[in-house]
Amino acid sequence: MGSYFNVLRVLNLQDDFLKLASDDEFGRKLQDLELLGK
Repeated sequence: MGSYFNVLRVLNLQDDFLKLASDDEFGRKLQDLELLGK
């Protein structure tokens, strides 16, 4: 994982990496629907 971050840092894309950890509201809704279907 550190290697990926270093590549992003070299490409000046480290801010985009931080967006990966942000809250994904749509993804959570999809997960909730899947849990309800079981």
